[in-house]
Amino acid sequence: MRKLLIVLFCLYFVQGKAQDKADYENVVGKFMRFYNNSQPDSICDLYSDSWGKDRKTLWTAEKLKNLKDEFGMMKSYKYMDGKPGDLLLYKVVFEKSTHAMGLSLDKKSKLLTFRFKTTSDSIEELLQQNDSNSNPKQMAIARYRDDSIKVKRDSHNIDRDSRKIHHDNSTIQRDSAELKRHTREMNDDMIKQHNDSIRMIENTK
Repeated sequence: MRKLLIVLFCLYFVQGKAQDKADYENVVGKFMRFYNNSQPDSICDLYSDSWGKDRKTLWTAEKLKNLKDEFGMMKSYKYMDGKPGDLLLYKVVFEKSTHAMGLSLDKKSKLLTFRFKTTSDSIEELLQQNDSNSNPKQMAIARYRDDSIKVKRDSHNIDRDSRKIHHDNSTIQRDSAELKRHTREMNDDMIKQHNDSIRMIENTK
């Protein structure tokens, strides 16, 4: 039994342990430090060996400089969504941009996937929710904006329904007037027929 435990213990470290969120936080923290210190070689070392020879060319001094020119220094990061073993999303704040960063790790806590900037409709919603939840004032503004949009939409629906009711009333009034006209015409015809009948009777006497 003791030998079996030793074998399992060795396999745990040979194959690598399952990641938790702390492993991802550690990698993102290292990336921020290497990025801000302009260390492309150190960033390359964060990647998994599965990248092969390409790993050493994923980040260059020129690429790093271009990104820093565009986005500025990285100031902070915060977990948004995902679970270890899958792609985790972080809200990252740079001097010139706030966006989502995505990454996944292998069993040695090395980067399998790294998306410096990733976006989609659902990710943008997550970013907005994250911003609102972290700032009560912004959350109140967002609620006010949503309520204003709802009030405007309801007001538009009320106006539309009111116009429809007005149109229906006009139609009813027009149909009622038309019905009255037909009724008068029918009464006139009946009176005329009645008078004609009386004249015919008188003429036959």
